[in-house]
Amino acid sequence: MISRDDKRREMALYHEQCLIGSVLLFPPSLDEIADVEPGHFANYRHEAIFSTVREMYESSKHIDTATLLDRLSARSDFDDLNRDNYIVTLYEAVPNGAHAGSYAKIVRTNWLRRETIRRARELITEIDSADDVEIASAIERHLGQLADSATPTQYIEMKDLLAAVWDDIQQRSKSKSGVGLKTGFAKVDQHLIGLRPGELIVIAARPACGKTAFVCSMAHRVALRGSPVMFFSLEMSAAELGERLLSIDSGVHGMRLKSGNLNDAEYDKLLRAASTLQEIPLKIDDNASVKVNRIASVCRRTKRKHGLGLIIVDYLQLIEPENRRDPREQQVAQSTRALKKLAKELQVPVIVLAQLNRQVETRNDKRPKLSDLRESGAIEQDADVVAFLHRPEVYAPADRPGQCDLLIEKNRRGPTGCVTLAWKAETTQFDDGAERFGPRDL
Repeated sequence: MISRDDKRREMALYHEQCLIGSVLLFPPSLDEIADVEPGHFANYRHEAIFSTVREMYESSKHIDTATLLDRLSARSDFDDLNRDNYIVTLYEAVPNGAHAGSYAKIVRTNWLRRETIRRARELITEIDSADDVEIASAIERHLGQLADSATPTQYIEMKDLLAAVWDDIQQRSKSKSGVGLKTGFAKVDQHLIGLRPGELIVIAARPACGKTAFVCSMAHRVALRGSPVMFFSLEMSAAELGERLLSIDSGVHGMRLKSGNLNDAEYDKLLRAASTLQEIPLKIDDNASVKVNRIASVCRRTKRKHGLGLIIVDYLQLIEPENRRDPREQQVAQSTRALKKLAKELQVPVIVLAQLNRQVETRNDKRPKLSDLRESGAIEQDADVVAFLHRPEVYAPADRPGQCDLLIEKNRRGPTGCVTLAWKAETTQFDDGAERFGPRDL
C-alpha cells in the first residue's frame, strides 16, 4: 500500500515533469515562470535539465531533443545512461504545454513545503542550547528568509509608480512640508525634509560633544508629537537617560537634580514633567551587551505590538559583533548594513550614533569630516545621512559658548550644510538657536 507521503512525492515529481515538458514544447514560457529556480526541483535530473534548458534559452540556442542531449552530455552532474529515453518521457508527460504557469506554481509550493521542513529541523538544532533572545532571533531570521523565498519576484509598472509618486508630491504640497518624520528642530527638518522611512542616519562626534544629549532632545520632541520611539542605550543606563529627560522637560538644572538639592518650585516642575513623560511613547533598552539581531528582534516586536516611528542606537562601536574574530572594520560594516536593512524592512528611520577617531584633536581646524569616522568606509557607504556635532567651546571655552554646529556632510536626498543649534549645558539640551543654513565654508 502506497503511503500518503509516497503519493505526495510521486505527484511532486509528476508536476516537475509536466513543467519541464511544457518548457521543452514551448521554451518562451520560461519568461512567464521566472520565479522558478533549478533548486526548486526535488529530482536531481529535473534540476539539471531545467538549468540546461534555461541556459540554452537565455543564450538564444535552438532547443530540441538533439541539442538538449548534446548539452546534457557535457554535464558531470547528469551522467545518466537512460537520459535519452527520459527526455522523451518528459515530452510525453505533459497533458497541456500551455499550462506552464500552473505547473510552476505547484512546483514552487512543493519546494516551499520541503524548505519549511528543512529550516524547521535546522531551527530545532540551532536553538537546542540557546537563550530566549537567541531563540527569538533565530525564529524571526528563519521565518523572514522563508517569507522572502515564498514571495515571488515583483515589479511595478511605470504608470503605477508615477501614480504613487504623484500622490506623494500632492501630499507634500498640501502639507507644505516633507513627508519625513519631524525631528522637532525646525532648521534640521528644513534641511533634511524630515527623517524618511528606511533611512539610516549616522550622527558622530568626539566624546563630550553632546551626541547622547542631542538624540535625547530629538527623542523627547518626536515622542511628544505621538510617534513611538525605541531608544537603545548601550552606554548610559535607563535611569541616567530618565534624569536627562526630566531635566530637558522641566528645565531644572541637571546638577541640582542629581544632588537632590531642590526647592519647592523645582519639585513642582519635575512633577509636571514626570506626568508628561510617563505618557509619551518612548521605550528605552539599556542592555549593555547587545547584537544587531537582538535590536532587530526587539524592534519587530515593538512595531507589531505598539507601532514604531523612530529607532535610536547609542552607539555603533558598542554593538556586539556577530564574530569577534573578524577584523574590526568588518564587524562595524556588518552592523551598519544590518541596521540599514532593518530600517528598510520596518520602514522606519534609524539613527545611530558613532565615535570619531582622534585625528580631530591633532588638527588646528577641529571641525569633523567624513574621514574622521572610525571604520569610516562602511559607515559612509551604508548611511543615507552622515552628520557631525561640533561645539567649538569644547576646544576653546570662549569660542561661541552655548552654540553647536550640526555639520551635514552626506545627504543622499539633498544638500550638505550646517545648522547651528543652541546648547544648554545645565539641562544637557539642544534647541533651535541662531541657525546658519547653507553650505558651510571649507
